[in-house]
Amino acid sequence: MNIGDNIKKYRVAAGLTQQELAEKGGLSINFVSRIEWSNNQNISLKNLAKLDKALNVPLANLVKNDQNRNNPNVEKLVHLLYSLDVEQANTLSQSFLTIINSFNK
Repeated sequence: MNIGDNIKKYRVAAGLTQQELAEKGGLSINFVSRIEWSNNQNISLKNLAKLDKALNVPLANLVKNDQNRNNPNVEKLVHLLYSLDVEQANTLSQSFLTIINSFNK
């Protein structure tokens, strides 16, 4: 998975169109489209920072090449956790971990 795939994955999970992401990030729709659909990974840190802020995800998640995180439901949960305040996110994360750990016993 490349940067463009990650951006598209988080954009879709956030329910944004390319146009909406471009507007939120202060970028052109042509730029967003080109990054999502090409293998050209020549993207500046400045533009990546605009995208991570617009998508409300850590920059590391945009550049991460992790095929195991390709589940749309997991991505929606992650996006929702990032949209919460820290205390709420921590509380829910602990609840999820407790549930997941109960399956591993």
